[in-house]
Amino acid sequence: MNWEKRLVWGLVVLLIAVFLFFRLNDWRDVKKKNELREIPVTIEGIVRKPGVYYVPYGTTKFEVLRVAGVLPNSDLNDVDIYAQAESGEQINVGKLEQDVGLKSEEVAKACQINYAIGDVKIKGEKGVRKAEKDGQIKEGETIISGKDGSVEIRLGDESLVDLRADGELVATSLYKASGDGQLSVDFTLLRGRLWSFIKPQPANIRWKFYTAHLVADIQGTEIEIDYTNDRSILLVKKGLVYAGRKGTEKRLSVMEGQKVVVYGDLQKEIAVSELTEEDRRIAGQDSVSTGGRDRLQAESAVRRFVFLLVPHYYVLTEINPQSGAITVNRIMPTTNVSDYVEGVNDLGKVYLYGGIRLTVSVMERMTRKRIEKFAVLDQSGMRKTIDRIGGVTLDVDYETAEKMGLRHGLQKLTSEKVESFVKTASKDKSLSFEKQDQVIRAIFNEIVQSKLVLTKILIAQLTTGIETDIEPSYGVELYDVMRGRSDWKVDIAPYMAN
Repeated sequence: MNWEKRLVWGLVVLLIAVFLFFRLNDWRDVKKKNELREIPVTIEGIVRKPGVYYVPYGTTKFEVLRVAGVLPNSDLNDVDIYAQAESGEQINVGKLEQDVGLKSEEVAKACQINYAIGDVKIKGEKGVRKAEKDGQIKEGETIISGKDGSVEIRLGDESLVDLRADGELVATSLYKASGDGQLSVDFTLLRGRLWSFIKPQPANIRWKFYTAHLVADIQGTEIEIDYTNDRSILLVKKGLVYAGRKGTEKRLSVMEGQKVVVYGDLQKEIAVSELTEEDRRIAGQDSVSTGGRDRLQAESAVRRFVFLLVPHYYVLTEINPQSGAITVNRIMPTTNVSDYVEGVNDLGKVYLYGGIRLTVSVMERMTRKRIEKFAVLDQSGMRKTIDRIGGVTLDVDYETAEKMGLRHGLQKLTSEKVESFVKTASKDKSLSFEKQDQVIRAIFNEIVQSKLVLTKILIAQLTTGIETDIEPSYGVELYDVMRGRSDWKVDIAPYMAN
């Protein structure tokens, strides 16, 4: 081939190369624009706000439905909420015959005796039996404590009711379902004194305590009720209670640090006042028996909380200062929860119906563990959290480093790099979870190795704009616990059903 032909072929190859270069850049630009553009998605059927939604490219159907608002009778069983929404897609939401809610049979089964001390009996349809640890309490049964007796009952959602000495308490209703999908938990104090800690409840569960004079409507609090023939006294130690005279509709708000007295004499007004020092002293005495106190102290040493990185990654974290173990159970949002909830199968879909409260209630039933705190983060929330702690240190393998254009080995990554780190394994679920686990472990390591100094101000910043009940004081307390030892072991594993 002479030099003229070589020159021609060289020019042709160069032109092809230039053409491909610009086509590749155009393709990259189109891809980038696709990633930035908004796409229309139509939601029709049984939702709060049907219509057309313009959402960023890459938005999941979960996120679109979260904005549209899922109703108690929305049927999502045939909707893949974890998939990416497509441009112009139309999502049709059907109607359920029965509203989504906790199954009453399941939670009622879990009503049992934590401990019984002294003379405690249970009276039911089949007669009277001795109260025994882990024994079941059935709806309609009466718990009777003698002069030296006391008993603690654990409900299906890990709420507690303690009956003191010389008392009588009826389990009037244990998660009984009504026609409107509500579940009722009612106790009637016939005599004596009780203490109760009620977990914050999902919207479909109502707790009530009755005496001959009093009715107390509760949504998560700590209370004490003292009943005699001539009056009933309700002390609110935490939270808020709506209380009034039994048989009437009028309710008064009784806040933390207050008490209400309802007299048997109908001529006497219901009185609401601040707790006196004497009230606090009496309430503090024997709030739990020795056996119960030991049990509660042992449990209080273990902190449990849930992180929902919606919609794909749910983790239940357990911190045990005594053993130095941090256990992180990864729970798939696709986990079947039909044993606990009516009308929906996936755990991830439960959040769309009842938010974090219902989700936590279901997770407590699944794991049989009491969960103290929660935090819900979406992708933007996770990015913000990682950036505010200054990034996380990850061990980047050769293959991932090559894909990301980074060097391999240990290095601190920003949230954007962390997201890319996880996405490099998006097609391989097991590898993707492994990389997500690495990120979770790295966050704990930042705390354990004291690389991160947490203050109330920083914790407040971290939780701003995030759905959580973690207060700055709780965060600092937990941080101090973790810094109390340097030999923590972090175990991350998939949740296995009991």
